[in-house]
Amino acid sequence: MTPNLDNFDLSLLPIVKSLVKYKSTKATALHLGISQASVSRNVAKINQAFGQNLFTRSAHGMEASPLAHRLASVTDQMLAPLQHALDELSEFDASTYSGNVSLVIDPYVLDEQADSLTKACSDAFPKAILTFDTWHSGAIEGLKSGDYHYCITDQDIVLPQAIFQEKLYEESAVIIARDNHPILSAPFDLSDIQKLPIVSIPAPDGHKSTVNIEGLFRNTDIEPNIVLQTHSLRVAASYLCNSNAIMFGSPSSAVHYEGISTFSVSKINVNLPHFDIYGGFNQTKRNNPLTQHIHSVIQGAFRNKDFPFQ
Repeated sequence: MTPNLDNFDLSLLPIVKSLVKYKSTKATALHLGISQASVSRNVAKINQAFGQNLFTRSAHGMEASPLAHRLASVTDQMLAPLQHALDELSEFDASTYSGNVSLVIDPYVLDEQADSLTKACSDAFPKAILTFDTWHSGAIEGLKSGDYHYCITDQDIVLPQAIFQEKLYEESAVIIARDNHPILSAPFDLSDIQKLPIVSIPAPDGHKSTVNIEGLFRNTDIEPNIVLQTHSLRVAASYLCNSNAIMFGSPSSAVHYEGISTFSVSKINVNLPHFDIYGGFNQTKRNNPLTQHIHSVIQGAFRNKDFPFQ
C-alpha cells in the first residue's frame, strides 16, 4: 500500500526517531516532554498514515519495522532545512527561554573555569536547563546531531570543518608544584627540573597532548620520572601538595587548590606551547539565534578575565 502523505504531520517524525532509539513509549514521552498517552495516540496516527504497523509491542518493548528504522535515520536530514529557516526568522529571548542549553567541554577547562561558566550561563539563561558534559568519544557526533549546542576545547582536540571554532582565550604553560618547593623556591635550571618526579595530565579521549614532556629530556640519558597520570585536577593537586613532584599546565589549573603554586618556565629556557581555548558549534547553526547567544555569552565570560603570566 502506498502511504498517503498529503496530510502527514511532520511533528510525528521525532516520535518515530525516539521510539526507534528507546523502544519505549514512556522513555519517548520523557525525552520529548509529552505524555505517554500522547505518544500512543501518535503511534496510531503513524501506522494509519503509512498503512502498516511501524511499531509492534513485544516482551522487549516497542519493536520497530525496517521502515521505521529508515525514517528514523533520515528524520534530522528531512527536518533540518525547515528548522533552520524557522530558527533564523524567530525572535529569541534568553531571559524567557526554558529549553535546554547543552555544552560539551574539555574536562580540564570545565574544572578550571567552572565558576565563570556556570555564572555566565545561569545569568544569561535564568529559566533554561543547563547541561555541562565533559568531552568524550561521541562529542563530535553530538555537536553534529544537535545533542550539544556548543563545545569548549583546547588545541589538543582537533575538530572537523563541520564545527566552527573561534579562540576564546589563551594561557601560558607554567610549572605547578607545592608551596615552598625545595627546588623551585630557589634559583633553578633545566637540570634541576629533569631530576624531579612528574605528574602527567593526558589529553582527553586519547588525543595527543601538545605539552611534550619527553622533549625536556632530549639529548640526555635521563628518563622522565612520571609518578602519576590522572585526568583529575583535584587528584593531581593533592599529589603535588604532598610531594616534590611537578606538573606542567596552565595557571588556571592551580588557582582553585590550596597549597600549590605556579612557576614560570622562562627560568628553564624551554619553549612550551600556549594553551589555546576555543569555542565551537555546528556550522549549520551559525545563524541560529540560540547558538549565537550562547557563543556571545561564553565569549563574554572570558573577555575581561585576568589570566596570570600573560
